[in-house]
Amino acid sequence: MGASRVVICGWSANARRLIADLLRTHPQRSICLISDALPGAPDPPIPQLTRIAADPSTQDGLQVAALDATDVVVILAEPRDGRSPQDVDAHTLLTVLAVKKMCPGAYSIAELLSPENTFHAANAGVDEVLIADTHAGAMLSRAVQSPKILSVFTDLFRSGVGSRLYTAPLPPDLVDQPFSAVSAAVAARALGILIGLRRDRSVRLVPDPQEPLQAGDGLLLIQHLDPPVNG
Repeated sequence: MGASRVVICGWSANARRLIADLLRTHPQRSICLISDALPGAPDPPIPQLTRIAADPSTQDGLQVAALDATDVVVILAEPRDGRSPQDVDAHTLLTVLAVKKMCPGAYSIAELLSPENTFHAANAGVDEVLIADTHAGAMLSRAVQSPKILSVFTDLFRSGVGSRLYTAPLPPDLVDQPFSAVSAAVAARALGILIGLRRDRSVRLVPDPQEPLQAGDGLLLIQHLDPPVNG
């Protein structure tokens, strides 16, 4: 499931990478970038990208972004102006509160610097939280324990090539079927390899094969991507 419009609040190196990845994988997607610390305009201009020079934690700034037409809002940490990590997270959380107030229906993803602030993000109503640097440390630890495992992460997170990890809704005809039967069905339909499910706000990897899946469950899948064909 791909969002047709994404609003990115905050500017950083991660914002640059996120925009480049979205443009590469979904070139038809509309992107709105809002920050009061925007760099110079890209040359040549990017038609899919709208830039708004404003503070995304304020009502005025978010009104210009027209959040009511947005599917996903990403709130990035902005480590600048000598801000401490706690100050950076405080600004991120203020932006989360503003976003959820003005557009409660949009799916929200927030980047935090300090894991202890995850509690406050959950209270603010954010849907998902990414802790900066924590995942890199975990991947290095896995590499130490299982040599060559980093190549798996590289394959999954390269844009447009290799394999992709994604979620898809449970097909209606597979409701109440056990996990093992759903796994076989999605493989037969070339949807990918089923590795887990998402239920409500939690993700479960490799559940009991006999556990029946419920309406509203999301399927966590790995799918091979064919290399692009050069014209």
